[in-house]
Amino acid sequence: MSTMTFKPFRIACNECGAKLSIKKPSLVGRKVACPKCESSLRIVAPKADAPPVRLEKPKQEAPKLRQRSRPQRSNDAAPAREVRAKQVSPSLPARSDRTKRRGSKGKSAANKRQSKGLFIGIAAAFGLLIAVGAAIGGVALFGGGGDASNQPLVADTSTQQPTAIDLDASDSAGTSTVSPSGSDGNQPTLTPATPPVTQVAAAPREPINSVPAGQFDNQVIPVSHQPDEVVDDSSPRRFVSQFCTDCHTGDDPDGSFSVAELLQAGSLSRRPSDWIPILERLESRDMPPADSGVSIPTLEQYTQQSEELHSLIAEASGNTGRWTRRLNRVEYVNTIRDLLHLPEYDVGDSFPDDLGIDGFKTIVEAQSLAPALLEKYLESAEEALAYAIVDEPEPDQFKYRYFPLHRGHTGKPDTIPDSPLHVKEYFLKIRKKKTPPKGSEPPEDVRLLSVGYRQAGPPKKAGGWSMVQEGKGPGNLFFVSPPSDDGTNRVKAPFTNELQYGRYRIRVKAQALAVDGKGNDLPKDKMLDGVALAFVHTGEVAHQVPIPLDAQPQWYEYEFPATFKKPSIGVGAISRAIGRKWNSPTVAPSVMITEVEVEGPLYDQWPPISHRAIFGQNDNTPADVVLRDFASRAFRRPATSEEVTTYVNLYQSQKDLGLSEKEALTAALQAILISPKFLFLVEESRPDKSLDNYELASRLSYFLWSTMPDDELIAAADRGELTSSNGLRTQVDRMLADPRSEALVENFAAQWLGYHRLQDLTPDPKLFPEWDKKLPVSMKQELQYLVRHVIENNEPVTTFLTADFAFIDQRLAIHYGIDGVEGQEFRKVSLDKVPERGGLATTAAVLALGSNPTRTSPIKRGVFIVEKLFNRPPPNPPANVPPLDEEAVTKDPTSVREQLAAHSTNPTCAACHRKIDYWGLPLESFDALGKKRDAGNLDLTADLPDGRVIDGPNGIRSELQRRERDFVQGLAEKLMMYGIGRTLSLNDRTRIEDIVNAAAADEYRFGTIVKEIVTSESFTKH
Repeated sequence: MSTMTFKPFRIACNECGAKLSIKKPSLVGRKVACPKCESSLRIVAPKADAPPVRLEKPKQEAPKLRQRSRPQRSNDAAPAREVRAKQVSPSLPARSDRTKRRGSKGKSAANKRQSKGLFIGIAAAFGLLIAVGAAIGGVALFGGGGDASNQPLVADTSTQQPTAIDLDASDSAGTSTVSPSGSDGNQPTLTPATPPVTQVAAAPREPINSVPAGQFDNQVIPVSHQPDEVVDDSSPRRFVSQFCTDCHTGDDPDGSFSVAELLQAGSLSRRPSDWIPILERLESRDMPPADSGVSIPTLEQYTQQSEELHSLIAEASGNTGRWTRRLNRVEYVNTIRDLLHLPEYDVGDSFPDDLGIDGFKTIVEAQSLAPALLEKYLESAEEALAYAIVDEPEPDQFKYRYFPLHRGHTGKPDTIPDSPLHVKEYFLKIRKKKTPPKGSEPPEDVRLLSVGYRQAGPPKKAGGWSMVQEGKGPGNLFFVSPPSDDGTNRVKAPFTNELQYGRYRIRVKAQALAVDGKGNDLPKDKMLDGVALAFVHTGEVAHQVPIPLDAQPQWYEYEFPATFKKPSIGVGAISRAIGRKWNSPTVAPSVMITEVEVEGPLYDQWPPISHRAIFGQNDNTPADVVLRDFASRAFRRPATSEEVTTYVNLYQSQKDLGLSEKEALTAALQAILISPKFLFLVEESRPDKSLDNYELASRLSYFLWSTMPDDELIAAADRGELTSSNGLRTQVDRMLADPRSEALVENFAAQWLGYHRLQDLTPDPKLFPEWDKKLPVSMKQELQYLVRHVIENNEPVTTFLTADFAFIDQRLAIHYGIDGVEGQEFRKVSLDKVPERGGLATTAAVLALGSNPTRTSPIKRGVFIVEKLFNRPPPNPPANVPPLDEEAVTKDPTSVREQLAAHSTNPTCAACHRKIDYWGLPLESFDALGKKRDAGNLDLTADLPDGRVIDGPNGIRSELQRRERDFVQGLAEKLMMYGIGRTLSLNDRTRIEDIVNAAAADEYRFGTIVKEIVTSESFTKH
């Protein structure tokens, strides 16, 4: 389909229904990930029903880099009535209006604007030229060595335009774009669609062997993504033409899989990975289907063509060049935090989300770099450095003590009880403007808590109940917080003015109290033995501390960050072990709060560690040393003398324009933070394709920690230990034992299993009234605890299939029908009383993800197993397949099997359903929330292709155990793809066999699989 005849069209995602606009012909026939739900789908053009329309190319414009003014912050931290902050996480916001630390120091505003504008212009041009070039599919040559000497340096002068897959406003708050990465436009990537991409046309260069030595040293140069050699693919193309074209060509190919582009000469050389599905079908011999009416190849043809295609793909895979991977959003934020020692720094939602392949957001083929993102990098670099660098003296520390009042007190101040701290006099002073009598002045640190309108209700009669009580504590006032599942019944410590950047401590004196929200004593036979105190920061529960029922009043504390804003910090009782929707049989005690203290800002030393990490213990360190050390840490390798000279020259030029020493240094530091050598994982090209010690340190660190290498890993690289298998294995042991390996739970496992999507589920409230916003939290945490258990204890990964235990809280225990679990703490529980449970496939999270809002979905549950557990995703269903009758299935679950059977009579559908349905049908004993239901007349059996029968969830678990090697292979493939940051080639898949064989000798333990991956050539070479 040419650009001249292409007409943009729209399709809908099969999973989430998101509307996607297809605006580039090269995307037709491609398999992409939905930007909303990340499910994969193949783009098929609609049949022509209108005259062809010429596709207009968007006008190209350069990105506009705005100058931002920053208001001066106030040092006044006097508290008053709270204004709720808009931020929703306890992290530093990435906002353009945040107050800057640095002052003008006598420099003219004109000079500062001139130097800043000059710097931003140069940085933008440099970053856009280099980074965009590297991102659009080039081979990154760093250092000018290696195999570059044997091939010409080719500049990519293509004028490819961004293509868009736009979510409608009804489906998403933002607009996303899928752009092809690479000169051939084959790989879709997600970029913001609004700003047009500036095309950079590089002038043609002479072959690199004719360029004077050193001219391109230490540069990142984009090279067009072209194969070195073209393999002869005539034989496999003839085979595909003979046996595949009847079903997999035309406007509506079966399974949305078209072989049209594979039939073009040289396609195997250009995109060998596109031929891997053909090879897999040859090896499994399941295509063409026996009932398709197409002639079937002979056994000899299958074998011969499989061997030949395997050899050709392996040969072509070594000639396609490589990609330079960019840090994704999570990795970028983590790296900034560790580099600048800003543990709470975050870009929030200001950065576009990363598009993934197979759910993983580390894959280079799904990445791009739009001008809008480049501008975000500029803003973030300026902002992060402003947080890290200080110019002012150490700020004064304050400490305030807070006490509650109810509405009766504020309406009639004379009813406020007297106290040694003179809370009544304080209220009259600040609210009624009355000067306290001599001798009754309140201390300077007394403040009032902010109590919600409902919580501040006065007693209905004298001596009646109110959440604000009298008679205890130094203020003769205390607050009783009845527990809720989100800490709603809380009090807040308000501030009027923004606080200094830093950490603050809130301390609460509290005790569990055996009363409910109306002051009634709780029944002992139903009361839990404790409750939790929730610290709520910026509207989210940031920390919980358990309070036993029999504990005496004591102090509980939590440290929170402030970011030149008025913070929102509160405390209240919380318990997920109670709730009306799911008929909790227990009640939790309340929390009595007698006093709240807030103090800060807290610094171990001044200047803070963020400042000292850049400038050392004093500010007299020479500029070249500061820039050398910072660049070495930022680039994750020793900075070269040429690089240091570049940044020193930039620093000097800023000084010549009138900036102070600190301001000029900051400008050079910002340039380092927008360098491609910081934003990308740059790897030098060498004849043997090997990685050096520092490149391996980065690969290893971002694989296991999702952040930059620590000092010990860099020291190992300095000693040259990482190019040996023993050195890598030693570091893997250390890094998996480090708390930072939690990144594997938060990132790899979340992207593998997709449990981050649980919060987006919307079960029908009429059919499933027990669903609330806390149940998916418990479901998610169960999976996190299981993954964490396997990693921390180096368990066999087959535990994911056959575990006879689960990590649950009371909420999930009731959901599963397990007695004896009380409270919201997760614990390891035996499943011997619920034999239908065990392993990932029968967890509530997986079963709920594999359901529709009104019913279960055997197809989705089957797809989860073949795609997530075995890494053998089926093709997308044809667009014209009618859905199941939802009303009939909701009324009679037994009709699912009948409709699927009728559905599978279509030869186009049958080939895939034969591999999916038998995994999902035996799980029909669980409802759409993963809760066991009365099977009644449900048939829980399913026939396997070899004639065996699976019967119910236990049969599923037994069959998974029987295929444990297939699971280990699929998991190893996913770990490798996540770790090396690209889709797997045929050579990678061949090495997986060796990895699985080695892991089998150690019971398939997680640590062993990771070690085998990082010591394989797929990881140690590019």
